[in-house]
Amino acid sequence: MSSEQDNWESIIEYSLIWNVEPGKTDEFKQLVAEAVETARRESPVTEYKWYFNDDMTRCGLIERYPDSEALLAHLMIVGNLLSRMLAISKISRFDVLGKLQGKAREDVEKMGARIYLPFKGFRRDETGPAKDTLSGN
Repeated sequence: MSSEQDNWESIIEYSLIWNVEPGKTDEFKQLVAEAVETARRESPVTEYKWYFNDDMTRCGLIERYPDSEALLAHLMIVGNLLSRMLAISKISRFDVLGKLQGKAREDVEKMGARIYLPFKGFRRDETGPAKDTLSGN
């Protein structure tokens, strides 16, 4: 059994719902594209997926990190982009699943996150290279 399977409780997952200001959807989508490329190149994030509702006024984000340190590194890498996103949108829901440690916990709590601690479960190994699931139109 891999150490990732054994240590599923160290994995940090979170989801956010963003309310995009009227008339700012195109700008927000550009920032999302920039965030995705920055995260792909520089961040230790292992899963990073953005979604829009039908009328493009709300955006969902799901992220996964191997541990608190990786989440903190990601926040430092995308900090400028995050500030620009928050200038044209508001986070209406922020749920964090996992045992956050230290500054990572402090930072997400300042952003209004609700934190859920691990209780019971498992994680299966996934095989194969990372691949894009959507084109990002």
